[in-house]
Amino acid sequence: MSGDVRVGLDVGGTFTDLVCWDGGTGRFTLRKVPTTPADIAAGILQALAATLPPGAPVAEVAHGTTVATNALLERKGARVGLLTTAGFRDLLELRDGGRRRPLGWQGARRIAPRIAAEPRVGHAGDRTRGRTVCQEWAA
Repeated sequence: MSGDVRVGLDVGGTFTDLVCWDGGTGRFTLRKVPTTPADIAAGILQALAATLPPGAPVAEVAHGTTVATNALLERKGARVGLLTTAGFRDLLELRDGGRRRPLGWQGARRIAPRIAAEPRVGHAGDRTRGRTVCQEWAA
């Protein structure tokens, strides 16, 4: 395998699918292994071990999970909220043009910005406000 190996993974409710492309050879490899719900990483590692030699250089990994999508659709997941810095409150709404409200969504709450106007990290942010928001969500 060359150093130009790209891996795509999707963890589904029944199977974990992997596609691997070796840019050096132009070869695609497909792998399907049972999903391991108690330890999702175990299924991913099984698919990788069955596809790549130990220590193979991988340039990129793309990971998706149908399990997470299904949890949202079936309303089986944890409540979710987005804690962001000022100016990014509408981040999730913008992803799909605000056409729908995510299921289980607690809404976005903002705290003081951490990044200054110049290209440098600003102050540490309002940690007290961040803790307060998280405590409100947990209640």
